[in-house]
Amino acid sequence: MREIEMKRRLSSVRTMALLFGISILSACTADDMGTSGKKEGSGFVSLDLNADATYSKTKTASDPENVNDYIVNILQDSEIVTSFLFGEKPEKLALDAGDYVAQATWGTLVPAAFDSLYVEGITNFSIENGETTQVKLDCRPANAKVTVDYADDLKKAYSDYTVSMSTCHTGESPLVYKKDETRAGYFQVDKEGEKLNLKMLFSTSSKEYTFTNSVDILPRDLVRLHFKLGSNEGGGNTPDIPDTPDVPDTPDVPAPPSTPDPTLTVDVAGLLFEASDNLTQSVTVTSNSEWTIVKTANWLTVEKQNGKAVFTAKENNTEEVRKTTVTVVATSGNKSLSADIEVSQQGKVIDNMPDLAVDIVDLIVSNDAFEQTITVRSTKDWSYTNNAEEWLKVTRTDGDATTLTLSAEANATSLSRKAEVAITAGEGDKTTTVTIRLEQKAKEEDPYIHVDFSDLKLPAAGVTAKAYKVETNQKDWTISSSADWLKAEKQEGSMLLTVAPNDKNEVRSADLFLTASQDVRNIMVKITVTQEAKPLDVPPLKIEITINRDLVEKPIIYEIENKFSTDKRFTLSFSTENGSFPGIKKGTAPDDFYLNILGLNGAKIQKCEWAEVTGFEENKIDLVQTKRKETSEFDGLIWDDDLAGRSLATIYLENFVKKLAVGYHEYKIKVTGDDEGGMSYSSETQLKIQITE
Repeated sequence: MREIEMKRRLSSVRTMALLFGISILSACTADDMGTSGKKEGSGFVSLDLNADATYSKTKTASDPENVNDYIVNILQDSEIVTSFLFGEKPEKLALDAGDYVAQATWGTLVPAAFDSLYVEGITNFSIENGETTQVKLDCRPANAKVTVDYADDLKKAYSDYTVSMSTCHTGESPLVYKKDETRAGYFQVDKEGEKLNLKMLFSTSSKEYTFTNSVDILPRDLVRLHFKLGSNEGGGNTPDIPDTPDVPDTPDVPAPPSTPDPTLTVDVAGLLFEASDNLTQSVTVTSNSEWTIVKTANWLTVEKQNGKAVFTAKENNTEEVRKTTVTVVATSGNKSLSADIEVSQQGKVIDNMPDLAVDIVDLIVSNDAFEQTITVRSTKDWSYTNNAEEWLKVTRTDGDATTLTLSAEANATSLSRKAEVAITAGEGDKTTTVTIRLEQKAKEEDPYIHVDFSDLKLPAAGVTAKAYKVETNQKDWTISSSADWLKAEKQEGSMLLTVAPNDKNEVRSADLFLTASQDVRNIMVKITVTQEAKPLDVPPLKIEITINRDLVEKPIIYEIENKFSTDKRFTLSFSTENGSFPGIKKGTAPDDFYLNILGLNGAKIQKCEWAEVTGFEENKIDLVQTKRKETSEFDGLIWDDDLAGRSLATIYLENFVKKLAVGYHEYKIKVTGDDEGGMSYSSETQLKIQITE
């Protein structure tokens, strides 16, 4: 569409000059107010004040431009020497010779408030003995002005919306623009500029969304924030949501493992302690990764020392044997391998029952050849029996310490083999027996379980019975889930995952645990499953930020939508010096801009009603009705009832549109009249104007 130009008139500037003398013209900041220095003698100062309180050269004069309302402070060494209203200034102000600061202000500077314009001018000057110094103060807005408006599509999508704005000056008390707020907010801004932080809360009938943003502002900035709906494909802000865990970039494409599977061996699978206090035994632990100890019994302590697990038992004051299981866990990546050690402690000896103990009661060895020495302590004579003499050799050695040595050749079979060595002390019915259980493993691997990934990302819509490959050397492996929305089913060579749809706008995560066991060894794999959040049920938010900073004369961009109707008696249209247009027009406004109402078939115009539409309310706008045709300085309604037998009315809009503030404006225009037979008719049009700096 062709662009048309609208020129804005510069605001009027009131200037008052006093006396004559040396002219000093500058616009300084509060940082310059420390000027000091005294001289001999005295002189006079003549003040001239220029007040331009506009944020844009398109605004008309306002109260802050009444220079007589400004407070003038004369300072020396940061202290006020004298203070007065500019309108009440002395004709001739006598001051001691020296260096001074002149400051003029209108309004009160606060961190942030509505309708709180603050205008300030500061300059340095000097008084010389016997001379008059002329000082001109240029006063300008010292804070930033911020307005907010919302597009129609956003108003339909959200039932409520609030914008909170803060700077370093507001602290924890932001300025809040509520839904129907139309006032401008004014913010204190340092001369170097700062961040204006935005927190936007938008609500639908069932949900709330929070957006955050920020914009750099300077003093005298005119900031307009226009909120509208963005595109789902991009170009808009999305609500702030909690950080999501790291997941593979592409859904359902697992990441390869980055660490080797853990290995773990312990040289003893069982320990037996006497009832005495603070007895210590150790187990050698071999692993390719870090390992930890898990225990539950409070009578037993276990510590890591130089590749060994050192066990210390407290005294057992009961007659009962007590037992516990200690688990050694080696972890590498998302996999862990564990081995259990059974620990027993004899009960306290009563009467003349023999005290009998060995330091190992359960022994599990690999299929390799081995030799293990076990210390036997007893207060009575003892003997032993071996139920596997065909492959297990047992040798007793007496001396300072009595021991049994168990040894065997390598187990070359595919089956593990077990043996029991029973040690009995005492005679008759007063005997005690301790049994040493031994297992030599078959020639086979440790338990093994493997999947191709440790993390998995799934869509918000969920999945049903989706298969993922699982490799293991154990038939009896298990799988479990930490969340109800994540179901896992074991299949031969695979696992089936079923994930319920995520009905929340938040990412959620859960863990899967795959476990395989062989004897006392257990291998476990943990997989973290992350499900995407449900997509937003409204489009994202887009913010158009306009800052008027150059302070030069700018055209106003406008958009007019003319939805006219006719009953064949009145036709409504818009025109410029270049012709009429019936529909939408966008560009810079013209010098000659009219709304034309044409009465047809003898219809005479009686009345034109013009109303500003704000929500569901209509604010009547009075238009002066006249038959005057000279309209260059007039913005009202003119008409002529004798134009070739027709009735023509014209509303001259140029000056009217130029006075509109930045934002959206909507008007309803209704024309009524009658024909020669006295029949009444009416016609309406809707005018929408968008003003953008």
